[in-house]
Amino acid sequence: MSRRRTRLRGHLAVNDEAPRGNGLLALGLVVVTLVALVAYLSTVAIDGGPLERAYEVQLRVDAATPGAPPLKDGDEVRIGGQRAGEVRRVEVDRADPTGARLTLALDGTVGRGVARDATVRVRIRGLAGATYLDLDPGTGPVLPSPARLPDTAASAAPDLADVVETFDAATRAASRSALTGFGGGLAGRGRELGETVATLGPAAARLTPLARAMTPRPGELAALLGDLGTTVRAADADGALADAVPAARRTLDAVPSPAVDATLRTLPAAERSVAAVLPQADRLLEDLRVAAVDLRPAAVSLRRAVPSLRAALRRDEALDDLARVGRAATPVLRAAAPLLRELRVPTALLRPLATPLGSLATSLVPYRREILLAPEGFTTWGGFRFAEGQASGARAVRFSMVLTCHRARDAYPAPGEALTQEAPCR
Repeated sequence: MSRRRTRLRGHLAVNDEAPRGNGLLALGLVVVTLVALVAYLSTVAIDGGPLERAYEVQLRVDAATPGAPPLKDGDEVRIGGQRAGEVRRVEVDRADPTGARLTLALDGTVGRGVARDATVRVRIRGLAGATYLDLDPGTGPVLPSPARLPDTAASAAPDLADVVETFDAATRAASRSALTGFGGGLAGRGRELGETVATLGPAAARLTPLARAMTPRPGELAALLGDLGTTVRAADADGALADAVPAARRTLDAVPSPAVDATLRTLPAAERSVAAVLPQADRLLEDLRVAAVDLRPAAVSLRRAVPSLRAALRRDEALDDLARVGRAATPVLRAAAPLLRELRVPTALLRPLATPLGSLATSLVPYRREILLAPEGFTTWGGFRFAEGQASGARAVRFSMVLTCHRARDAYPAPGEALTQEAPCR
């Protein structure tokens, strides 16, 4: 038994000796060193790493740039939608604290680098507010690293938050209700929604000419939307528009689906017919635009007269008087219609004279008293009657040169000043 134990211990001593404490300590130090190295590399990776020599781009972003979101180290830099680097440093511009100096580190996917005409747009990705830079490398000669771009190279693209902030409280509340209603209407219709999305590509291509036609000149679409908003508010003054939506839904639900499908199939032919008529309609709309401009003063006057008209309509006797006036005026208006048609051309010819005549009237209005006194003087200068002439015995006024001691009067007196210049001889 003793020999067996001795032999077993000798076997363990040769082949299965347990590790000593110094070996475990060395292994632990190696693991800790590797972890520290990985942590260091991950920490300094935002600056491009200690072994990386990236292509650097330096530029300035003005803090007052409209819609510019905040930037930080590590934000992505993209070219053509693909990641091409990151923001290495964001520092306050010491020369002008209203802006910041950015240093961009671009990797090898950039290729040759950036040119002097390169531009950078600050954009937001998604609703979470993640910021990235959209870099256009430009087309000129390549700048050496670090490439310094002009101060005008950076700009900010408006995002969804900027658009929403332009709405007032009522519009935001209405948009929230509309989105809630759309969400309820789309619930359970995922398949139909997917089929609709699949057809958006061809539909968008056909809508491009329509979108261009809606904006023939800058500001036309904005004016159209503003006028549409005014029309909708006027139609919904008493809440009738909100009540019309459920009624329209009931009407649409009552229409059978085959009828809707048949209507949709006939739309292409109708679109072609409309496209053939639209050029002629453009000329008509231009004439209507000119007529609308001419009718705008009349519309403004009519709007001012509406309160008085409403007050008059509330009185029964006024309605009777208005009816009598209307019956009496009807024959006159019918007889005047041909005359008004004939006067349309002469009236149009007088239009160029409206501006100079208005200026003349503006100059003469301050002298209205003097203008009225001029013809009145012929009737108040005494009862002079002369037997000579074709109107023997009629009152008349004769003019002749008279030598007098009166001083000369101002040939261009101010309004009312001519009446104060009369003075007796001394």
